[in-house]
Amino acid sequence: RHAVSGNKRRFVEDDFDLDLTYITPRLIAMGFPSKGVEGAYRNSSDEVYRFFQQRHSAHFRIINLCSERAYRLDLFHGSVARYPFPDHNPPPMELILPCCMHIHRFLQDDQDNVVAVHCKAGKGRTGLIIVAYLMFGGLARSARMARIYYDTTRTHDGKGLTIISQ
Repeated sequence: RHAVSGNKRRFVEDDFDLDLTYITPRLIAMGFPSKGVEGAYRNSSDEVYRFFQQRHSAHFRIINLCSERAYRLDLFHGSVARYPFPDHNPPPMELILPCCMHIHRFLQDDQDNVVAVHCKAGKGRTGLIIVAYLMFGGLARSARMARIYYDTTRTHDGKGLTIISQ
C-alpha cells in the first residue's frame, strides 16, 4: 500500500492505514476505493466505508472523478456523486462549476459534513477539483496559493498536481 501511495500522505491513525489526506478539516483527498485483490494494495472499499462511518457517521459525501471505473453507488449508502473525466486530462469547463457547487451545498447543509474527492490515484484529477473548490469556496486567495496548499498538504514532496494541462 505504501509503495502504491508513492509521495502521497496517508491517514495512519486509529487502526486505519488509508491513502487519504485531510486537505482541510472538511475536505478530503483520497485514492480509489477498491474491492478484491486491488483493495489489498489500494484503499479497500470496506475500510473506506468503515473510516467514514466511524469518523463522520452519516455526514459524508464522496465525489468520484473516474471516467474509467465506477462502483455501485449503494456501496456508501448512496452518498456518492460522479463527475467523471479522463485521467491525465483537464475536465470539461462545464463540469467544474457544478462539481464545486455540489461540494459547497453539501458542506453548507451541516457543519459536520465532510466531502472526500477521489480519482484513481487521488492526486491529479482530485487535486484539480480540490484546488477549484478552494478558490470557489473562498478558502484560497489565488489559484497559485490553492495549488501550493494542495500540493504540500497532499504530498510529502509538494508535487501533487504534476500534469501541465491540469
